[in-house]
Amino acid sequence: MWNKFEEGVHLERINMKPYEGFIFICGGPSDVTQANPISVRDALQRELAKDRQLDAKTRIAEHYKDWSKDGVYSDLLEFENHIAQLSSVIVLIIESAGSIAELGLFSALEGFREKLLVVVETEHYNTASFIRLGPIDYLEKSFRNIAECHRWLNEHSQLDHHALAEVPGELVAAIRQRIKSELPVRVFDPERWADVALMICELISLFSALTFKEIQHYLKSVRVSVSDAQLHQHLYILERLEFIFMEPKGSQRFYVSRDERSFVSFDTKITSFDLIRFRLEVIKSYEKDDKKRSRAIQEVRRRNAS
Repeated sequence: MWNKFEEGVHLERINMKPYEGFIFICGGPSDVTQANPISVRDALQRELAKDRQLDAKTRIAEHYKDWSKDGVYSDLLEFENHIAQLSSVIVLIIESAGSIAELGLFSALEGFREKLLVVVETEHYNTASFIRLGPIDYLEKSFRNIAECHRWLNEHSQLDHHALAEVPGELVAAIRQRIKSELPVRVFDPERWADVALMICELISLFSALTFKEIQHYLKSVRVSVSDAQLHQHLYILERLEFIFMEPKGSQRFYVSRDERSFVSFDTKITSFDLIRFRLEVIKSYEKDDKKRSRAIQEVRRRNAS
């Protein structure tokens, strides 16, 4: 079936469709079992949870505590880097040692500076500290990315719930402003991690279910060369973000699409070539000649529908 696809589209002329990513939040600890928020990030997460659409887009690193399992990732910052690439807004609340390290990472990387929404305590912003004079000043002067300043600490540098009360609502409003409603179509970049991740989603969607080696093989056809370790990282992230699902059947492991969105625009060579019809033909070929793959697709579809 790949030969038919390759005959029908220009693999050298690929565009990425507008993609509205996740809201990735970094900051202090959170604990939903507590009556009151234990940090600004905790308060913000509770506020975002009131809006079903925003809540569905919200991600935090703690959602994926097995990030280092089986050696897929050995570095938390690299893991967060990859999630951030699939995000539209990176909310970075400066209230922990970890968030300071994340500020240094994200402000130094091209492509993340415009996504960053830095939230800092007013007293800290007014202090001539490394954070204020370093990354925050750099973002504000070089990229006009102005930090959000709010008061949430008392005179003992402890969380002041009275002062914190209005902050989450104001931060949600700031997040809404940062989410771009109209994004441009752009050329596929095989060197860009996020483009490769979304291309993997598109290939799995086109063929409904693919094995690890099939994904690797088809990526080469669109000028992407990934090692086994790199592809394992892509698939891990895409599974955790619920773009795809791995369904085992016998000795085979199939990656099946869970997200119906299309992320890639292919330019057709033949006017009669239709991607919707092609997908249906692929499914019919599995029903006839690849029963295991067909059952994997059906089981994931049933799971999604329930």
